[in-house]
Amino acid sequence: MSETADVVVSNASAGVATQALVADKPQLLVPFDVEKDAISKRVALTKTALVVGRDSNPTEAGNVLDIVLRESTHHANARAIASSLEPAEWQVALERLVSAG
Repeated sequence: MSETADVVVSNASAGVATQALVADKPQLLVPFDVEKDAISKRVALTKTALVVGRDSNPTEAGNVLDIVLRESTHHANARAIASSLEPAEWQVALERLVSAG
């Protein structure tokens, strides 16, 4: 995960979503299957990410990306989650998110 990235854009895979949470990066998630839908919903509940549907056009996705980049809420929540995790806990962070639902 790049320390210089302002936001992570992904398909909501468990590995990338968890790494972004640990790295205190807000996310734009574009899930492409049922598993990724579930992960993206749980991550979005943390208010660290916004989700766009796989049928979204580039303009819609760009508008949502602008929101993630502009609004401080996503950055602040990502920082709060990252600071609450021990480095060894990153692998169980996603399990906690998924099992909470």
